[in-house]
Amino acid sequence: MVILISTLLSLLGATFLIFTFIGIAYHIIHRKTRDTEIVGEEQVLRDEVVQAMNKTDLFQIWNYDGKILYHEIIEATEDFSARYCIGMGGSGNVYRAMLSTGQIVAIKKLEHASNGYGDMIVPKSFRNEIRALTEIRHRNIVKLYGFCSHANCSFFIYEYLERGSLAKVLGSMEHAKELDWSKRINVIRAVANALSYMHHDCLPPIVHRDISSKNILLDLEYEARVSDFGIAKLLKLNSANCTSLAGTHGYIAPGNFLKPILFNKHASSFTTCT
Repeated sequence: MVILISTLLSLLGATFLIFTFIGIAYHIIHRKTRDTEIVGEEQVLRDEVVQAMNKTDLFQIWNYDGKILYHEIIEATEDFSARYCIGMGGSGNVYRAMLSTGQIVAIKKLEHASNGYGDMIVPKSFRNEIRALTEIRHRNIVKLYGFCSHANCSFFIYEYLERGSLAKVLGSMEHAKELDWSKRINVIRAVANALSYMHHDCLPPIVHRDISSKNILLDLEYEARVSDFGIAKLLKLNSANCTSLAGTHGYIAPGNFLKPILFNKHASSFTTCT
């Protein structure tokens, strides 16, 4: 009896050790696989950033060296102090910065996510915005002046629009009164022109997927610009469908909740926005 119990305990102990080793090995292999995937994604991002920079002379607008401009932005915003914050969003905050030349720009600083092992990864929205805005040249789409991809800090540099978002203007009784019907019609026309350009004149076509009053910016003359291309999608040729639901709640086309294939329903989203 004693020998039997001793044998069973030995078997249980050996079984426990075997499963422990299997668990440790699985954890190591799984982490290596995840690290490889992350490295691959980061390499794709770096390649696309390099291609975008080769296609455009973003920083050369002010004849700036990239490193100098980076440090100047950090200094101008006091390392992204809350006192310079002019807007908050799901993917990051927007800051106002004045460069040494007197040029005022808007800086959108992205929030980095963790991969679960303490490593920071650049969000997919960063790549989407670069891919979309480096392909676009239109008076009613916000201008991208530059971008920074860094392990600790990633941000975009945009033209600064003095009146902020349409949502901000409509949310103020005083400012909403200034936005009379003729100005509102001009805003509608500008957004429609921007969407038409993205859908029909860009190759490949670009679907914004998040047209809302928060993503429509206004300058001093109430001229509208479409902004925030973080969830934009570049369609494949001869395709007009998206297969994933995205956008701001309340602005997503109702039909998109009912069908497995999401068609390009910017018209419904645009109508809700207007």
